Amino acid sequence: MSWLKKLFNGVYQDSLLQRDIKRLAGLSEEAVWHHVLNGSFGKQEGSDSMPLNLGRWAGGASFFYVLHRILQTTKPAYVLEMGLGESSKFISHHAAMESSLKQHFIIEHDQNWIDNFLENHKLDAKSKVERHDLEDRLGRTDGVNGLAYAAIREEHWSKVDLVVIDGPFGRGDFARSNVLSLVPFLTNSRPFVLLFDDSQRPGETNTINELMKRLDQAGVKAHRAEYGGSKQCTVVCSEGHAWLKTL
Repeated sequence: MSWLKKLFNGVYQDSLLQRDIKRLAGLSEEAVWHHVLNGSFGKQEGSDSMPLNLGRWAGGASFFYVLHRILQTTKPAYVLEMGLGESSKFISHHAAMESSLKQHFIIEHDQNWIDNFLENHKLDAKSKVERHDLEDRLGRTDGVNGLAYAAIREEHWSKVDLVVIDGPFGRGDFARSNVLSLVPFLTNSRPFVLLFDDSQRPGETNTINELMKRLDQAGVKAHRAEYGGSKQCTVVCSEGHAWLKTL
């Protein structure tokens, strides 16, 4: 039994080492993304008037760099954001300076957080917060369970150009699955971009995989790219925005 115990301990120690190496690699990549992000912001007028708190529950440097490039280059007119936070400030700041962005809707479930946020941060007039209850989607016939926002208006799905997915909490086998409701409204002639935060987590990964499967079944050509760091974000976009895989 002693050799078996040594073998187990060796495998366990190796798994811990692999975990630590992966974590350090992510932190190193995050530092590079911070450098790229700062260099990109340095070219933007008024960027120093928008303080951001990156990481932890908010998006990391890679997420905000990718979001910045999406906003600057695809020029969405209608943005739907799931989860009120740092990215809300970021998109609203862009809306104030960019006439092409007409509407920015933010879905959030926590009224206390909404009140606190709006008391401390002034959003542009184009940015509106909608409070939605949370629902735990259990026992669905399609198997897509998990926590999601309730009763999102169909108008959002029919008009949106960019969806930013950073809420609700990542709970269930299919986390943040509201975005699947967009698929029936998409065609190959309609440009779209979806940006997921925390896509390294199993629940978010399952939702993205299900999204890609449904797009394929609907005959909608889509592209996908992951960007790393201490956390991972994922872009899913239409054929015309395929270059977003090369940021």
